[in-house]
Amino acid sequence: MADEPLNKSEQPAGSPEAIHMPDIVPPAPEDPAIQSLADALRVSFRLLTVLMFIFLGLFLYTGIESIQPHQKGVCKVFGKVTDVKSEGFVLNWPFPVGQIEIVDMQEQRMTIDNFWMHETAKDKLRELSQRSRANKGLSPGFDGYLLTGDRNLIHIRMECTYRVQDALAYVSTVKDPKKLLRTVLCQAAIQAAAVRTADAMQIDPTGFRDDVLRDAQTQIDKLIPPGQERGHGIYITSVLVPADGKTWPLAAFTAYERANAAKSEKEKLINQAIGKAKEMAGVIGEKHFIELVGEPWKVGGQVEKKATGDVNLIGQYAKAYDKLAAAKSAGKSTPVTIAELEKRVEQLHDKIAITLTSATTGGDVSKIIAEAEADKTRTIQNARKRARQFTELHEKYLQAPELFLEKTWANVLDEILNAPTATKWMLSPGDKGMVIHLNRDPKTVQEIRNYLRRKAKEETGGK
Repeated sequence: MADEPLNKSEQPAGSPEAIHMPDIVPPAPEDPAIQSLADALRVSFRLLTVLMFIFLGLFLYTGIESIQPHQKGVCKVFGKVTDVKSEGFVLNWPFPVGQIEIVDMQEQRMTIDNFWMHETAKDKLRELSQRSRANKGLSPGFDGYLLTGDRNLIHIRMECTYRVQDALAYVSTVKDPKKLLRTVLCQAAIQAAAVRTADAMQIDPTGFRDDVLRDAQTQIDKLIPPGQERGHGIYITSVLVPADGKTWPLAAFTAYERANAAKSEKEKLINQAIGKAKEMAGVIGEKHFIELVGEPWKVGGQVEKKATGDVNLIGQYAKAYDKLAAAKSAGKSTPVTIAELEKRVEQLHDKIAITLTSATTGGDVSKIIAEAEADKTRTIQNARKRARQFTELHEKYLQAPELFLEKTWANVLDEILNAPTATKWMLSPGDKGMVIHLNRDPKTVQEIRNYLRRKAKEETGGK
């Protein structure tokens, strides 16, 4: 029993056996699923970290903008404007704390087709005269049109150019600038068309587009107060109506073309008549021409009174003569009325005669009158001369009839034989007939021709 070990409690203190040693547990074998999960969590964490950095970079990038030379950048923090930047890189608080709104300051173009007809792709490839509408009418809300002051309908398409002058006023007031511009331009167009005729807008739309530009700019200035530095928030530089941007509705297009052709022909004939009238005015002189027929190139110029006297005397004479003829044929007019009309016709006739024979009458008429007077004088003188010759010959005949006849016949025969245009042949005397075939002497023919030329030249005054 001596060799039996002692209990722990019985062992003396300080002995090696008295020291307590913990129990050593061997490690359990590793689980593959747990290991895979741990690896996945590590990869996910790293990926999430990278994404967080990327999103952080994108978040910070929202506060950076590149401003081009034709742009302005308006910086906002919590919706309040803090600064206006020009060309270059601009830094601001990231979105949604901050915001950089880009404003294009160069000229921009907009087409206002609210008052134009509905067009398909095929319609745009064809001329207006070649198009047709099935219902021959306009559909409100589908076709656009303007109502003019003369209660006509017209299609108008406008080209508007504008630019932003004050970026701060523009950003502070306008949310949808294109919608604003379209609205004010349409309102101005409706007002401008309401005080004009459709023909005036077709022929010359200058006044229409000027009114549209002015009224639209006025409305914009009311909505966008002018800035202190740059003026208007939006400035409309021009409003144009293209040559093919105005037309009647298609249902009336053919009739409009025919009316235009007739109008052009009318203007052509009027211009020709005016040219002819002015050409005729040169025949008598403009002053006397107006007195005789008025001024046909001026409306209402035919019967008006002027300081130089009555005008259109011939027209007044024709009217007075027609009234006189109607009064005589009707038989209802009194003798006094007929006498007054006859007096009026006579007075107008005398005035016309005085105008035509006036010393101040110029142009071709004065030449014609002068030639007529000269011809009249020559005719009278020739008649008097022939009358004197007849009287003298008659007195000689009464004194010796037979001697007068023989002498006169001899003179006539001598005149015939000595005429420059007569060709003479000498025949032998005898009572037998003979036939001689002779050609005219070329020398004699040439002398006759020369004589006729000299005589014609003398008659025409050497011309």
